[in-house]
Amino acid sequence: MKMTREFRGLCVACSIAFISLSVDQLAKAFAARELGRNGAIWCRFLLLRYCENSGAAFGMLAGFRWFFCATAAAVLLLGIFFYRRLALWRPTNCICFGLIGGGILGNLWDRISIGFVVDFICLPLRPFDGVSFNVADCALCLGVGIHIFDSILLHWRRSESTRR
Repeated sequence: MKMTREFRGLCVACSIAFISLSVDQLAKAFAARELGRNGAIWCRFLLLRYCENSGAAFGMLAGFRWFFCATAAAVLLLGIFFYRRLALWRPTNCICFGLIGGGILGNLWDRISIGFVVDFICLPLRPFDGVSFNVADCALCLGVGIHIFDSILLHWRRSESTRR
């Protein structure tokens, strides 16, 4: 059986999503077990503190659990439906969409199974003081950031080649 470039890319993206989901869930289990409901650990530039977030970023829209679940599921389904248009034959896109998918799945898993998202990483710096997040959030932000940067570079390269 011959695998197409797109199918191989989809397999790589799904593998990255599975790895980021697994790391996220293991980290959250560690946070729940070791940090408990009130504990905290200082690690140089990080404060690890268990936090339950029933809302979106920064706890906004708390209590809209099923709205967030439906939105996350819709984004995942659209990604699966349109995977051929995601140019998964490009390695950067495989990485980006794998990280984004894993991040979405990590937080969706929490919302469905326990009703809230477990956050435990805090940056004790002035503008970010009190903001907590998790591995799934990091995967999402990293995937989106890499995709934006790569899209800008791709656009710049195309415009440079047309000028010549």
